[in-house]
Amino acid sequence: MPHQAKLYEILAAYQRNRRQHFTDRDTLEQWQRRMLLRLYKEILPQSPYYREYLGTPLDSWPPVSAPDLVRDFDQINTLGLQHEEVFARGVRADISRDYSWFARDYIPLLSAGSKGRRRAFPISHEERIDRIGTILARLYPDDLPPSLSIACYYRGNNVPCYELTSAALTLHSYDIQDDPVWLLKKLQHQQPHIIIAPASILLALLRELMEGRLELPRCERVYNSGEVMTARDRLALRRQFAVVGDIYQGVEGVLGVTCPHGRLHLAEEKYHLEKEWLDGEHYLPRITAFGTHALPLVRYRLDDIFSDAPNPCPCGSSTQAVRGIEGRLDDLFILPTANAIRRSKIYPQASHQALARLLPWKDDYRLTQSGKNHIALAANVPLETLQECRHHLERAWQQHDVDTTQLQWQLKPYLPPPDLSVEQRRIRRRL
Repeated sequence: MPHQAKLYEILAAYQRNRRQHFTDRDTLEQWQRRMLLRLYKEILPQSPYYREYLGTPLDSWPPVSAPDLVRDFDQINTLGLQHEEVFARGVRADISRDYSWFARDYIPLLSAGSKGRRRAFPISHEERIDRIGTILARLYPDDLPPSLSIACYYRGNNVPCYELTSAALTLHSYDIQDDPVWLLKKLQHQQPHIIIAPASILLALLRELMEGRLELPRCERVYNSGEVMTARDRLALRRQFAVVGDIYQGVEGVLGVTCPHGRLHLAEEKYHLEKEWLDGEHYLPRITAFGTHALPLVRYRLDDIFSDAPNPCPCGSSTQAVRGIEGRLDDLFILPTANAIRRSKIYPQASHQALARLLPWKDDYRLTQSGKNHIALAANVPLETLQECRHHLERAWQQHDVDTTQLQWQLKPYLPPPDLSVEQRRIRRRL
């Protein structure tokens, strides 16, 4: 069950995070240095893994990936915890839907498992409240409205969930694994101003609205969280909602929120950012978190591909922005070229854009690279439409020097109903 939140705690976290809005880059970097110094002095000395690196430059510390975090969890965490025990508690909470945990006011979150094995991530009550404050401060940098109602959809035990009902602020959490009919009735009763949910859930709600089974007259803002939202998805949602954005978050925390000008700004007041460049435009982020106490994140590599936005944003924020999240690293297709020793990288958005010209937003699809030259495309459309989609994809890929004559295609004019309890990934490489 979601945790009961106290209004005064959330409002205090909101005010604290609202003061962490920086319009000057030098001031932001001074803040980051202060936060890094506090991290070195107060948190990392409690971690057996990082204790030996104290006193050396940050760029000499070893980068950490998701598998590394699982393997070295027992040494990295500051509470003397063991991963198997925390993971077991998280699984039991996932099954029972009871997310309370007695150990020093920490609860075990579980990652969605999109990067392989699911992993445990313990966070404190203060960290959970701070995440809400971070989101509210990004959405309402000036002041909160007199009355605000937010609906937040989540998958299992992978984000902090709260229930709060008050005249000033209402928060309701929606477990995607619950009965869909009951969830719709709950949403209809709540009538939120804002919905935070994965893109696939937002699109499912859009279908209900357009077919007259749901009415949300107060809801003007929706935010994707936990999945990649394509330009096609965004345009479809804008038919119904005035504001469509992204809240980039996971078990690691709130990593970014879309500003009023549509750019996703990274939460650099919470994280020190390094860039592992894939080419001149795309990179993988490495983050060092200032406020994760139980499980420090130092030079932690995320497997999401960011598309850089180097120009200043009109919103005035000095935090770095990205044009979008292309997808995960294993969504990147590696396809043959005429040169036998060189292969071409195809970013997911290039394929999404090619398919958007032929498939309307109601027609979902799955595009998979299952072998070096093997491509499968599935959608609930006639085979002739899939053939057109194949030709569109091949023309788009040829612009990136792909030798499409070497590709072997499998076209499936059917798509099983999606399991909304797991992350929906339309494009994926499985080798």
